[in-house]
Amino acid sequence: MKHYLLISIYSLIIFSACGSKTAGDNENMLPVTKYDVDVSEQSTGKDWQSFSILNDKIFCPIDWKLFPQDKVMFFTQINDSDKNTFFTVVRYDQVQNDITLESYIKLGYSQLKNDSVEVFTGYSLKELAFENKQAFYGEYSTVINKVNYYTFAMYFIEKGFVYDLSLKVRKSDKDKYYNTFQSILYSYKTDDRNVFNEDDEIKSIRIIDLANW
Repeated sequence: MKHYLLISIYSLIIFSACGSKTAGDNENMLPVTKYDVDVSEQSTGKDWQSFSILNDKIFCPIDWKLFPQDKVMFFTQINDSDKNTFFTVVRYDQVQNDITLESYIKLGYSQLKNDSVEVFTGYSLKELAFENKQAFYGEYSTVINKVNYYTFAMYFIEKGFVYDLSLKVRKSDKDKYYNTFQSILYSYKTDDRNVFNEDDEIKSIRIIDLANW
């Protein structure tokens, strides 16, 4: 069984051009289009596992290994032979940390640009406006020790917390892991309620130029 993907536009403009346009220009708006993605094996498949942390429930492939961390809410290694590949959930209280989605994303972008070990080579970032919420979907390319990596990321706010769900893989494997990331997003729950589902309707999509945001 297949569902229509409404929370990503992977087929459109992999890397956003960074120009002099302001974020509000009509040229930065994209048409809302549905893409067919198979998420049928997400949380009920025999090859998936689930974790309950605080009030959240996280589903991921059964061969991903959980490593408890102090600085992030959830961290799994996805490849024993490459410690640079992982899936992570980061959550920050907006009030306690005086942070917004925009300021969090800008901080991450600044850190990527200034990293002396991991070379930042490109990105795309899109604002997704739903009926009752806002989210940002990003894809980032980096290089570590001559190995190319690709990170899928979804940023959103839920119950006063800024969330960052990110999956980092070798760039050569990005097509294989694209559907995996979508399945994780569709099955992610807070207070036993899915944050995203296939019935969510996107009202608008806007390309974000981080250099001028």
